[in-house]
Amino acid sequence: LGFDTWSMESVREPMMEETHRQQLMFGGLGAISLFVAAIGIMNTMVMSITERTREIGVMKALGCYVRDIRMIFLLEAGSIVAQDQILLSDAKREPYSPDTSVTRTKKQGNLLILSDDRAELVFDKSKGILVSYKFDGEELFDSEFGLRPNFWRGPTDNDYGNKWPMRTQAFKTSSRQFNANARFDGDAIVAQYKLASGNTFTVRFTLGGSVLGVRYSFAGVAAKEAVEVPRIGFRMRLPASADRFSYFGRGPEENYNDRSSGIPEGIYSSSASEEFVPYVRPQECGHHTGCRYLQIGDLTVRGEGFEFNALRQSVEDLDGEEARHRDYQWNNFSPDEVHDPAAAANKLRRQTHVNDIVDRDFVEVCIDGGHTGIGGYDSWGARTEPAYCLWSDKSYDYSFSIVPTALMSASKSMKYSF
Repeated sequence: LGFDTWSMESVREPMMEETHRQQLMFGGLGAISLFVAAIGIMNTMVMSITERTREIGVMKALGCYVRDIRMIFLLEAGSIVAQDQILLSDAKREPYSPDTSVTRTKKQGNLLILSDDRAELVFDKSKGILVSYKFDGEELFDSEFGLRPNFWRGPTDNDYGNKWPMRTQAFKTSSRQFNANARFDGDAIVAQYKLASGNTFTVRFTLGGSVLGVRYSFAGVAAKEAVEVPRIGFRMRLPASADRFSYFGRGPEENYNDRSSGIPEGIYSSSASEEFVPYVRPQECGHHTGCRYLQIGDLTVRGEGFEFNALRQSVEDLDGEEARHRDYQWNNFSPDEVHDPAAAANKLRRQTHVNDIVDRDFVEVCIDGGHTGIGGYDSWGARTEPAYCLWSDKSYDYSFSIVPTALMSASKSMKYSF
């Protein structure tokens, strides 16, 4: 009849076909462009890495994180791959000269007593330790345990590997048995200790404006072969309620003098419970270096660069040899091996485990002038680098002060030199 029919469908179909062809064309062009760009980017990054191989090596040597080194190739501008702290000037501190009464001395049997209007120190010559420090009538640390010299640490796996516990036993003995000769020297108490190693350890206790001052020296003794001194300092115990503390030093993770350069100094808060590091076999842990103050309980320890541990465990808890209920880790290389506990003492590790450790009802605080590094090249013979060790044939001098927080805050104490 000569009539033509059409509909919108007949128009839509050609348009859809054309659109599909264009999508394929542009999609292909886009894929080619992305492929070429990817090759260019990959080539640029490979060349960048190749040209900066030495720079990357230096970054790794400085302790930069690998993930951050990778990121610099994507986010060059503003990326932080390393950081350091530079001392611009030393702090200027005022001498602490309070307007208080003079220090009084008193001898009462075996006790040597220093006191002023608000504080009192008591040194027991029979025990060889400072047994009491009271401020406004309140004891600042456990009087039974006292403030006592300490030269020992819980041996690490590295220590056992290089036979450290056998070489350094004299310092463990000297941290338990105190052979001291104490006397008044003006308004100070001076105690001189003869250590089992043959060294002499001299301490001078003062009470200036109710602040306990402790100056101590370790005299080296000439020997054909000097041995490492685990640490030189003191320890005391506080009630478990003193669990929380703050400090100005290196942190927040544990650090030692041979593992501290990448740890920033700052003001940190922690707790004695949190400071314990759950190594599979319990050992020395939770140490901090480069400290200016430690505020814990009712006192502040002040010094310039002292080191400390604050744990809910004692040094003995972290010393595997003290776990008498555990057998030794025998080599068992042959069925004929003789298991002789006497020969294994301080040579083989005992079979202690992290679940042997529980929180005590006290906080033990170790205050060190120096602490030998813990090494770590391997755990079967390598010793700590000599530069990071304290040596029995060398002499050392240290000091710190204990300031009652009721007298002044930790931040205020930073204004003064004691």
